[in-house]
Amino acid sequence: MEVYGHTFSVSPDVWDDPIRELINYSQRSSCGPSKHGFNTPCHVGPIKRDDGGQAKPILGGWHSAHDFQRDADETLHAAFGLTFLALARPDVDQKENLLDEIRWGNDYWHSIQSPQGFIPVGVEAIDYFNYMKLDWWDSASYKLTTAPAETFLQHNFVSIQALIAHHYRQSNPEYASRCVEAGRRCLAYLRDHRVEVLSQTPCLDLGTGIYANVHMFRVTGEEMYRTRARELANGLVTHQAADGYWVDKSTHAGNASLYSPLIVVGLCGAARHLQDDPDRAHWIAALERFASSFIKYFSEANAFGILPCRIYPD
Repeated sequence: MEVYGHTFSVSPDVWDDPIRELINYSQRSSCGPSKHGFNTPCHVGPIKRDDGGQAKPILGGWHSAHDFQRDADETLHAAFGLTFLALARPDVDQKENLLDEIRWGNDYWHSIQSPQGFIPVGVEAIDYFNYMKLDWWDSASYKLTTAPAETFLQHNFVSIQALIAHHYRQSNPEYASRCVEAGRRCLAYLRDHRVEVLSQTPCLDLGTGIYANVHMFRVTGEEMYRTRARELANGLVTHQAADGYWVDKSTHAGNASLYSPLIVVGLCGAARHLQDDPDRAHWIAALERFASSFIKYFSEANAFGILPCRIYPD
C-alpha cells in the first residue's frame, strides 16, 4: 500500500476484522519512533516553541490528518476511541494490548502538559496555510503552540485520564495514578484560571465539564468532583431550548455544532453515574425532551435514520 509516496505492507487478514482495521489505522498514524507508523521514525527532531522556549524533540501521539499535526482538537478523539474500545471489549483489550497504543497517544499529552496543568493546543505546522511549501516530514516545519487549548478540550483530556485510570487501576496502578494526577492538575487549573482559557462554546463546555467531573469522581471518590458535576448539569438544563436542543450562539459555532453530541453525553454520564443525586430527575427530563424532539425529528428526516454532523442556528 502506498500513502503519500511511502510504501508499507499490511497483512491481508487485517481487513477481515473491522475492529482490527480501526486499530491498525490508529497505529499507522503514530508519530515518532513507533513500531507501527507508516513512515517511522518521523518527526523525531527538535520542535520549536511559539513562546521562545528551547526547541526539543516531542515524541509520541498520532497525526491528526495528512498535514501530520498533533493538535488537541482532533487527536484527543483517538484516545477516546481506543479507551472506549478497551472498556467495551476486554477481549480485544487483552488480545491487542490496547494500553500500549493508548499510552502512545496519551504520553504525548502528558509530555506537553504545562507546569500549570493545562493542555496546550499542541504541535502544529509553523505556517499552516502555506503548508504545501513545507517538508511535512521535517520537524523544523512544526511548532508547539503553547497557548491553552479550548475549555471543552481540557475537559476531554481530563475525561480520558479518568477513564484510563478507572479501567487500568488494577492491572497497571502506577500508570492509573499518573493519569489521575494529570486530570486533577488540569481541572485545578480550569478552576483557578477560568478567564485565561478560551471558552466560546458555553453549552459544549458545560457538557464536557460534566463528563470530566463525573469520571474523576468515579475514579477518586472525592466529593468536590461530584459537586462540580451537579452544578454543571443543572446549569446545562437551564440552557436547554424549548425544542429540546442546546444551541451555542457564539463566534465559535463551528466547534459547538461539530461536537454537539458531547453536550448530551455529559448529561447522560451524570444521569447514569450519579443515581442518588436529588436533581437526577431534571437531567433525565432534559434528555427525554432532547430525544423526543431533536433526535426524533432529525433521524426521521434522514433516509438512513442517522443524525446530521452539524446543525446551524440560521
